[in-house]
Amino acid sequence: TGCECSFDKTRDDCACCIRDGGCHCGASAPNRCSQCGIQQYCSRMCNVTIDSRSIREKSGKAYGMIKSQYLEGPAFCWYRLHPEAGHRVEIQIYRLVSVGRYNGSNCVAGFVELLEEPKSNTRQDGAQICGRNERFAPPVVMFADSGPATLVFQIEESTLRSQFLAYYSFTPSNNSQGLGFQPRGGRKLERTNCDWLYQDELCREPSHCRLASPGYPGIYSPNRQCRYHITTRTAHTKVRIKIHSLNLPHNHCGTDFLSVYQGSSTSSPLLTTLCGNKKQDLVYSGPNLLIEFKSGPLVPPFNFNGFVATLNFWEKVVTTEAPTTSTAAPRTTEQSALMDGLWNVTARNACELVLLGNETRMGHFDTRALGWNHVCTITFIGELMDVIFISIFNFKLRYKTILPFI
Repeated sequence: TGCECSFDKTRDDCACCIRDGGCHCGASAPNRCSQCGIQQYCSRMCNVTIDSRSIREKSGKAYGMIKSQYLEGPAFCWYRLHPEAGHRVEIQIYRLVSVGRYNGSNCVAGFVELLEEPKSNTRQDGAQICGRNERFAPPVVMFADSGPATLVFQIEESTLRSQFLAYYSFTPSNNSQGLGFQPRGGRKLERTNCDWLYQDELCREPSHCRLASPGYPGIYSPNRQCRYHITTRTAHTKVRIKIHSLNLPHNHCGTDFLSVYQGSSTSSPLLTTLCGNKKQDLVYSGPNLLIEFKSGPLVPPFNFNGFVATLNFWEKVVTTEAPTTSTAAPRTTEQSALMDGLWNVTARNACELVLLGNETRMGHFDTRALGWNHVCTITFIGELMDVIFISIFNFKLRYKTILPFI
């Protein structure tokens, strides 16, 4: 005996499905149930589209299981996951059977991979997971934060039975209770894959600014270079970089590491490089710091999830003795006005600068040492497709007969 069949009301020998989100698979699989919204894929769990709004309306849940059918390789299946606006995709992989192998540098003959929908014509490879007979505990966790994503299951060799087991979920991107990491206080730079800008005026509260490797706390993507630009208003501002977690493969310091530079580019002086699980607190002075995260090929057991850190800023007290004789106020030159000494500029006078985008990408300009009767001009000559961001940290203007302006 069983339950009434959804496809034939005269029969009662079909599988009994739970009321909380379970639906019968139909005539093609009378002894099986599945999650409502994807029950049409019971007999062939391959090339599946899972829409978060649809599956939540039909099953009452925003999560579920993806258990591929048994495949004989070579074979290929995709699983497209479409979140609602403001939501992310999370994948947890628990089991692999005859899904390629790791050859010491990458997966060959098969893999499971989560791909985010590209925002441009440039395709970014995701993390490929493979193994002959793997049970992951804890599971391999992967996130997609930029909208729709596709889970790819590919077998490139002859196999008798290839299969994987995973769970998916759609969670709000700002959900502080979930696993996903939410960067705070920074701004992702346009036309970049993983570059961010953090400014001190947005990070005054303790631990207000947070940054992490892409995909954290899931595994990070291979062969990436991400830059986190940190700027302060003055060279007297101290920056504390607290590394809360660092989880990189041991003995791979040449490919997977975290570096800090005193300046705005990787050609600036190198302050330190961290790898493995060597987490620590770092304190440096502004006005420009660069944190570079670099990754090489993925390494088993596929549980290295990069780093997470917070930024704190405070002003260093600078004391000076009053001069015994009267001297003229010093004029700001182009070298002192631009806090980052690595900048290459063309200066016509102390208050007229031309900044070339092919030579410098970031810096500071300070006119506080100048007198009131000055007209300062900064000309930005960018490269093709450059967008110039100008942040005015503070200003003080006064006038009697002529209206000052920026």
